[in-house]
Amino acid sequence: DSTWLLSVSRDRQWALFKRDSDDTESPYKLHQLMKPHARIIWSCSWSPDSRFFVTGSRDKKLMTWTQDAETQKWNKIGLHAFKDAITAVAINTSMVTINGTPSYLLALGFEKGEIHLMSSNLNGEEGFTWNPLHIIHPFISHSSQVKKLAFRPANSIHDSIQLASCSSDTSVRIFDVKLSL
Repeated sequence: DSTWLLSVSRDRQWALFKRDSDDTESPYKLHQLMKPHARIIWSCSWSPDSRFFVTGSRDKKLMTWTQDAETQKWNKIGLHAFKDAITAVAINTSMVTINGTPSYLLALGFEKGEIHLMSSNLNGEEGFTWNPLHIIHPFISHSSQVKKLAFRPANSIHDSIQLASCSSDTSVRIFDVKLSL
């Protein structure tokens, strides 16, 4: 919604800037700065409704963040550890329905070429959890570090979900994501 601008960096920090529409010279002001990861943060992604964002790091951790309504600060609500460094993250541009429940769809790219698909309905009652859906192994995806992931926005022409990935192995792949609904 262009209210927030998020950046991640090699120094293990993320910085969140908030838009000030009254200031045309410098419209984004620093709102919050955090250093939550032990290693470089390679990637971040916003949910389609801007309720939360995720960060993925070389420390092999995925962190999920949401805003506290009282303090207006963004706090960690989820932490997932993996066996390899996370090098790319992307949240689908719209909600999907899985087993009759509206859910978020997340793709994670890893240093060794794997891509994981995960989902969550962000119910908030028992903490935030990403549930594994599918692993795309390196013999199908990439033989080296996944550099970028992006979901194709849904439209009337393409009713399926498509995921694009690129890698340091110089390849680009486009996957049709079929969810068991």
